[in-house]
Amino acid sequence: MSQSLMQSKQESTSSSALWAVAPGQAMRLSIGPGERELHLTEGRLWLTRAGTAEAPSEDIWLEAGDHLLLDSGSHWVAEGWGAARFQLLVPPCAATGLRFFLAGLVLRARSAASIARRAQGRISMGDSMASSGALQ
Repeated sequence: MSQSLMQSKQESTSSSALWAVAPGQAMRLSIGPGERELHLTEGRLWLTRAGTAEAPSEDIWLEAGDHLLLDSGSHWVAEGWGAARFQLLVPPCAATGLRFFLAGLVLRARSAASIARRAQGRISMGDSMASSGALQ
């Protein structure tokens, strides 16, 4: 069992993005923003959650077909027992929250753009009036 941590490797397929852990290798997983759902698609995976003063570390074993919800801000080490492949997905409830957040950003950006256009129009009108001699 190797204690070295490998660089994360992501493979893209036509239907999904898969992360791969080679036999006996490990990778760090830092979760966030928002929770993620880990779906093991192939092999066995040994997950260790980083411990804190309040909660000790925990070990979890997953086999192909298993899934686990990973909390936002949590830190894990994943080790493949045999070759392992998994997906890290945003759960639908988190995606809904993200959509509302992004929609709010879009509305604020549109509002700022509208204010900027109105201000630019006022500046242009003032320039026109000044250049025509109406303002003195």
